[in-house]
Amino acid sequence: MSNVTAPASASIQVGGTAQVLFPAMNMGYLFELFNPYLATESLFVSDGAVATVNSIEVKPGGYFRSESLTTNAVSILGASSGHAFYARSFNGN
Repeated sequence: MSNVTAPASASIQVGGTAQVLFPAMNMGYLFELFNPYLATESLFVSDGAVATVNSIEVKPGGYFRSESLTTNAVSILGASSGHAFYARSFNGN
């Protein structure tokens, strides 16, 4: 069973400003992000760099899962404050 190390839901705190989704960790982890299908805008996620509109795009109704373990901080960017999303990090077991 995977060890979930982060809450399952959150929201963009300040629209247009990247925020830390998961902090850097000593042990490698995977992460996934769900942008609800009722959302009206994309989210952008980056592993190891500050998220920008050129980062990995997760469109409304979309899902992203990292393909390899990381120890880096992961950041997220959304255009609007309060944009809800679902995310979790977990070990690779």
